[in-house]
Amino acid sequence: MPLNPRFEEDLHFEEVPGGPPRYRWRTDRPVQYLTMVDGHGTVLAYVWANDEDDAASWDPREAGGATAVNAGMLWLSVLRDAKARGLAPTAALGEIARTYGAAPEPVRWTSRKYARRALPGAPDHAPDLTVVAALAGPSGPARMTHPVHYAAVTAPDGEVIGYAWGDGGAGAGGWTRRAARSRAADEAGADWPGRVRAAHTRGLTPVAALAVLSAGDPAVGPVTGAPDLAAVEELARTVTPADDDRLLAQLHRERPDAWRELAEAFDALTDADREVRWGGGEQRPDGVHTVPYPVYTEALWRAVHSLTGVGAVTPEHRWAEHPLPVAPPGGRMHPADAVRAATFLLPAERISEGTLEEAVRSGLLDAVGAALRAWGPTTASVTPLAPLAPLTPLTLAEVEALARTAHAAQTDKAGRPYAEHLQAVAEGVRARGGGDELVAAAWLHDSVEDGVLGEEWLDAAALPQRTKDVVRAVTKRPGEAPEAYARRILATPGARLVKAADLAHNADPHRLADLDEATARRLTLKYAAMRGYLGLAAGD
Repeated sequence: MPLNPRFEEDLHFEEVPGGPPRYRWRTDRPVQYLTMVDGHGTVLAYVWANDEDDAASWDPREAGGATAVNAGMLWLSVLRDAKARGLAPTAALGEIARTYGAAPEPVRWTSRKYARRALPGAPDHAPDLTVVAALAGPSGPARMTHPVHYAAVTAPDGEVIGYAWGDGGAGAGGWTRRAARSRAADEAGADWPGRVRAAHTRGLTPVAALAVLSAGDPAVGPVTGAPDLAAVEELARTVTPADDDRLLAQLHRERPDAWRELAEAFDALTDADREVRWGGGEQRPDGVHTVPYPVYTEALWRAVHSLTGVGAVTPEHRWAEHPLPVAPPGGRMHPADAVRAATFLLPAERISEGTLEEAVRSGLLDAVGAALRAWGPTTASVTPLAPLAPLTPLTLAEVEALARTAHAAQTDKAGRPYAEHLQAVAEGVRARGGGDELVAAAWLHDSVEDGVLGEEWLDAAALPQRTKDVVRAVTKRPGEAPEAYARRILATPGARLVKAADLAHNADPHRLADLDEATARRLTLKYAAMRGYLGLAAGD
């Protein structure tokens, strides 16, 4: 086939007049530049200027990725505004330094990674833009390190909640929470970010603000120094023996039946159970592409949920703030680390299918079971208890309070409190004509699946049988095929209505907009497929 002759023509571009006034975006002459950082001192970009060529722009740090590029949109807007007001490029740079640098701007006092500010002081000089490009390149500095001052803040019981810090060199300050804090400490420290910001709005320097915060407050320790903010952040990641003891206190040592179930469930696992296969991922005859999913056996499902029975899945551990633990060499794990891993696995599997498969393949799940069995009571026979008197049924308000407490440490895929999703589903069930029994099921619809309440609890709970049946029906088992899951829902009266409300909120475009594009697309397909299995119309 002959080559299209148009492909051999020279391309000509003509500048179209109009648009907002802008500085030139390149120069070969010497430049002045500012280093732009976030609230933790991580370098985001370099804003530069040259008056002779009427040039000014910004270079994002290459390793900063999308965060650096997105943060730089502010500087682009500021530069365009300065040009529109007739400022020379270096005058615009000076204005940025005054507004976002040494001046007491609230944005500077923050622990958020998206905060944008200029390091205080006069702009630096470079012979040309190649120097700025090198700073923004892969070998450029990732963080401006300065000595910092900090003070530990404790809860009434003496537990460290977090650290207030100030970086005099960068003109920055903020609040760093201790990762292993308890729920009580988290509540006690809820107002500390605001207190730090309030100190800043008084015009205090970071170090002076620390002194004011610590004066006369028994919860604040003495102000001390650290070589840089990374040292404070490392301190905040420290796990103490008291943290371990608090997690071990969540285990139900008084329930030998649950520990026997744990032992029997893990003993029953075979190599075949540990060889997790994947289903889905193919195109059906009707043209629909199914989402891949791990297929877990009933025996593996039993072992995982036995962890809930002994109390190893607990809101005292904030799993979302920690990476997935790894199996230690030799498989010997501290029992408190086993609780951390167990708490991580169930909710993480719900958000990212295959997390459990990785734990099985790496030996982490077996290490968790072994550590808990070694710590727990012996599985001697249990004397049968006398029948209990019928329990007073839980009210709907009590069910709501229970669900909110059980999911208190959990967030959704966008980082929002999980209770917001539960409330939306409950309201959706009510709007679809569901009564109190189904609204109660809506509040509890993820409790067993996420491991915050166990199947044993559901069996014994003072709830209507219909509520229990619906919760069991909408509880997706790890590795369960979507078709089988849908069949169980359709076979259980009321379950389809609850699942419809769940899917409607999960597929809400406003919620999906908070996720990255790939995740939003994957979940949209997943939810649409389930709606198809359940025969739900657009308005259901």
